[in-house]
Amino acid sequence: MAAESDDPGTRILHGMAEPRSAPLRVFLSHTAELRAFPAGRSFVAAAESAVTRAGNAIVDMAYFASTDQPPADVCRQAVAAADVLVLIAGFRYGSPVREQPDLSYTELEFAAAGDVGIPRLVFLLGEYAEGPAALFLDREFGERQHAFRQRLLDEDLSSSEVSSPAQLETAVLHALLELPTHRGAEGGNVAKYHVNVHESQGVQIGDHNAQSNYFGPR
Repeated sequence: MAAESDDPGTRILHGMAEPRSAPLRVFLSHTAELRAFPAGRSFVAAAESAVTRAGNAIVDMAYFASTDQPPADVCRQAVAAADVLVLIAGFRYGSPVREQPDLSYTELEFAAAGDVGIPRLVFLLGEYAEGPAALFLDREFGERQHAFRQRLLDEDLSSSEVSSPAQLETAVLHALLELPTHRGAEGGNVAKYHVNVHESQGVQIGDHNAQSNYFGPR
């Protein structure tokens, strides 16, 4: 049983945070190498753990089932149905969006969250982050990702730099615990639809910079 404490950091170390009256739907935005690295426990696994420990629900495109809708539309709808976006920005850009090749999927999701007005929590990997050299190298789109990371730093948003999955879990959990309760419960924007990520069957294929699910490389 978790020790009682007013300090979120204590709850991180000893158990789950006290559950909210209504869980938040947390959209995790990231490229696929962050789900694979570091070996043993990845950055995405750490972020998912933080979401669960905060008593919230994970929304991630990796878990979505196939559909005949355009990938960009599916991403926007999924973000609009979430209560908060957590962006984990590494050094690889990911594949451009099929319908908008000037954007990566993480750029699209970040912009979509801004359009619907949900909180955007930004976590950037530092240059000394744990992981293999491949985690930091993007020969094809590295300049684009560098520019995106700079835009994230220039935004008037709360952002944190992390170097390990453990640091990321702590930072994400603290940020989530400081958010207000579920926006739908306060009469704000209610989700247009609900996705049960535990029942949908997403498929990940391939490597090059990101995941492939129903809509291709991410």
